[in-house]
Amino acid sequence: RTVLLARTEKAADAEGRALLESVIGDGESTEEGISAVHELMVATGAVASVAREVRDRAGRGRQLLESAPTLGTLGRAGLGALAITPRAEAAGAVVLPTTYQQQPNFFYCGPTAVAIALSAKVQPPSLDTLAAELGTTNNGTNFGAVSPVLTARLPGATYHDQWMDGTTASPADADLLWERATANVDDGFATVCNWWVVAWEYPNWGGNSGDIFHFVTIDGYDASNRTLRVADPAGSTLSSALPSHHWLSVQQVATYCAGRGYFW
Repeated sequence: RTVLLARTEKAADAEGRALLESVIGDGESTEEGISAVHELMVATGAVASVAREVRDRAGRGRQLLESAPTLGTLGRAGLGALAITPRAEAAGAVVLPTTYQQQPNFFYCGPTAVAIALSAKVQPPSLDTLAAELGTTNNGTNFGAVSPVLTARLPGATYHDQWMDGTTASPADADLLWERATANVDDGFATVCNWWVVAWEYPNWGGNSGDIFHFVTIDGYDASNRTLRVADPAGSTLSSALPSHHWLSVQQVATYCAGRGYFW
């Protein structure tokens, strides 16, 4: 946190530094003030900078562990996992046995998210095959193409579209997504989401200077924290700072779906 604040202050203008001084350390800071500081941290690039450094250090730590002569295979694997895992899964978390893939380009997020979803139940076909079935082009994948492919590829499944109007999600929208996504996981199926992430708001990164339309896959949940596990195909195709999976509140996931939707 100290590093994040220092980098924010260094990159901020006079107005930004005044904001930090008025909010940080004030136990009576308003929600609006705290939100403004968060936006400043993202806008100055401090969040992305710290995230990159953490991942770089983790990578170097993994290399050192893998080269250590006395640890043995099991020791290196165990300590390596501690070095590179961003968040341990809670004891009560339910996670599907999906196979993660990273999208190979900027417009294959749809086929890749669908492949991850399929892998919970079956061996998915190649991304090129799925792209052909989804009608994916250099402009991406159409919203209405996803449910039919998931339904056709998964025996016993009937996927539905949920389009969400507006620019944010209500608590009722989040409750409905939670109900559907968790029921899907309990039945062994993943849920695919079509996100609209506005500039500087990408989870665990915040470095997007423009809006991003993107497909991701919900493949787990933690009822104790009311969070969803999201497999994100973007990975280093978008930024080296991005993890392969996010644990996000259901409200946050629903808000990213606003203006687009999800497939359950």
